[in-house]
Amino acid sequence: IRRLGDAVTRRSTVDREPAAVRLLPEPGTEVGVAELSGYLVLGTGYWVVRRLRSRPGIGDVRWLVVDIGRVTRADSSAVASFGQLLRWADGAGIEIALCNLSAGVRRSLSPLFEDERASREFDDLDRALEWTETGRLAGAEFGDTEAAPLGLLEQVPELRAAARQIVYEPGDVLRRKGQPSPGLTIIESGHVRVEGGAPGSRRRRLGPGAVLGEVSLYRDDVVTATVVAEERCVAIEIDHRGTAELAEREPAAASRLHAYLARVVADRLVAADRSIDSFRAAEVDPD
Repeated sequence: IRRLGDAVTRRSTVDREPAAVRLLPEPGTEVGVAELSGYLVLGTGYWVVRRLRSRPGIGDVRWLVVDIGRVTRADSSAVASFGQLLRWADGAGIEIALCNLSAGVRRSLSPLFEDERASREFDDLDRALEWTETGRLAGAEFGDTEAAPLGLLEQVPELRAAARQIVYEPGDVLRRKGQPSPGLTIIESGHVRVEGGAPGSRRRRLGPGAVLGEVSLYRDDVVTATVVAEERCVAIEIDHRGTAELAEREPAAASRLHAYLARVVADRLVAADRSIDSFRAAEVDPD
């Protein structure tokens, strides 16, 4: 067991509406995250159960994500070991997801996937965490959503006069890494994927109200990551010239724009710090 943690400091890269974001930190101990490495053998499932039961602060776990990305091999006894883990989870009312399975390890564990309780499999930890967040929010009470912060277009409606609306179809590229920044992009509808190092990988997933290009707007820099439409999207784009004209014509609106972007950058720095803290605080098996 390389690490055993929870979802208090670890979240998916999905940007959600403010009312949902406020709800996610509190019940984070309901999600256990076990990262395994090395060689899966008969006792692996037993030790995961034992460590979960003994870990203080793990809370009443309702979801367990098992990350097998650093596992190199699995022998036939590992199937029985994970069967034990599934039976324990079933009795405890815990939903399990596996992620980051290589082709070789998946073949070794193939009998496991005949059990419907093991049918939840994700390409990576990020998508598995998204699954737990969706489950946690399904029964949550959002309360007074009118108190949620307004989006950028609601706070600065003057932007529309200086911007252009663009429709993107699934697979269209909104921004390409290394190219000059087109300025500021605001997603009105649909979802986009910010790609990581490899094509198709996901660094973040953004939906309505999300803002792109807030850093390059100030640095006049190139695009740092490729952004692809996952479905039909409508976006509002305003270039550097448009924001400069807005500052001359509507200084109060420009002030609200920059205040909003400052909060966006600050929120993302806080999220990055939480992610780093999750690695520092994670329990590492000394063996």
